[in-house]
Amino acid sequence: MLISEFKKKLEYASSNIDDEAGRIIANNQNEIYDLIRKNQLANNEMGDGRSIGYYANDYIKSRINPISYSGVLSNYGFDKLKGSPYNFRWTDGVWNNFLHKYSNFELEIFNIDKKIDKLKDEYGSNLIEMQPENQEILRNEYIYPNITKWLKEIL
Repeated sequence: MLISEFKKKLEYASSNIDDEAGRIIANNQNEIYDLIRKNQLANNEMGDGRSIGYYANDYIKSRINPISYSGVLSNYGFDKLKGSPYNFRWTDGVWNNFLHKYSNFELEIFNIDKKIDKLKDEYGSNLIEMQPENQEILRNEYIYPNITKWLKEIL
């Protein structure tokens, strides 16, 4: 390969790497959200590693009216037992409402559940921020290997 051909391929890669990163994130979005959902919230941890909290009382699903706040019959949720950690799986509202925005090499993960602002006020603004160790997983298991694969295909 001539140097000029290699240069063209490098220029192509340079001008398209942000778009490729966006595709990688979109193709792996549920796994990326799980870094927050399963690795943090399910383990009772916020973005800074602090504990979210523990249930003060038992809330057994079979003892509670199965009609949700919206008035619709609900099959969601799990029993909340006194002393068990918060995990936001009772209605799955927080769990299922993660979205992301990616542009100019910046990834923002946010949640659109109707309760998220109230929860952030109560527990802290970093409730759903990604912990540094999960950022490493994102980089090392999703972004880096897929960008490397893409670059090898181009070059």
